[in-house]
Amino acid sequence: MMEEYEILRNTVREFANKEIENISKDIEIKGIPDTLVLKLGAQGFLAATAPQEKGGSGLDELGYIIVLEELSRVSPSVAMKVFLTNFYLQLNPDDDVNYIASGKKRVSVAFPDYYARGKSGKVEVSAGKINATKENVINANVEAIALTDGKDVYAVSKE
Repeated sequence: MMEEYEILRNTVREFANKEIENISKDIEIKGIPDTLVLKLGAQGFLAATAPQEKGGSGLDELGYIIVLEELSRVSPSVAMKVFLTNFYLQLNPDDDVNYIASGKKRVSVAFPDYYARGKSGKVEVSAGKINATKENVINANVEAIALTDGKDVYAVSKE
């Protein structure tokens, strides 16, 4: 493996061991603390795949996989948070990357009924507009929500 990837792996591993490993059980039970989200942002993980000129880290695919792999080793929830935030930024490249990358603006994803195992509203797209009923809320402290109808994903404002 190239030296730069080894440096990245060691950096992420050191961060994960220092900042996440000791609280990983609490994270899985209580959620990711705001202070950790801000640290993830400061390390560049929340916008790992966003271009540098837009405020991201500009990692290529292998670098991004290394970040997710090392984070998931100590906390699957933290790795999923990083994955979902980067996924949102790929869907919304014109959104305020710096604000999201910092961890100050939260994003979340809503899943259809067959994933959530509960009642969720139907998502319909007509004439470029999304109509949906929100019955389940995963995290109410977010700025945007991604909706999926099983084949397409839509990121929308929480309003």
